[in-house]
Amino acid sequence: MSGAPNLEDVDLYAAKNFTGNGLKALATLPKLKKLRLTATSVTDADVPILTQFLALRELELMCTKITDEAIDDLSKLRNLQKLRIAYTEMSEEGAAKLQGLLPMVEVFWIAKRK
Repeated sequence: MSGAPNLEDVDLYAAKNFTGNGLKALATLPKLKKLRLTATSVTDADVPILTQFLALRELELMCTKITDEAIDDLSKLRNLQKLRIAYTEMSEEGAAKLQGLLPMVEVFWIAKRK
């Protein structure tokens, strides 16, 4: 990713094979502000990598395998302004807890369809 140091917005919608290895590569982008990981294979185990994204303002994790286990790591993203975690395995209680830990962040949560 060294050829794109000024990249601020990455949309990986439906990149089904995108995992933590891809996140590690993106973490080298110092100006990344918006990251959309909807319908990727990102899991709770990959979320700690996101704490390396210091410029990140908007994060979308819709339709991923994120659960309540990711709450502690997501709460470390103090520069976020918007977080979308709809249609995941995160519970309503987990989303409320996350909102409480990140009061300045607009947290968008919708339950996964059964």
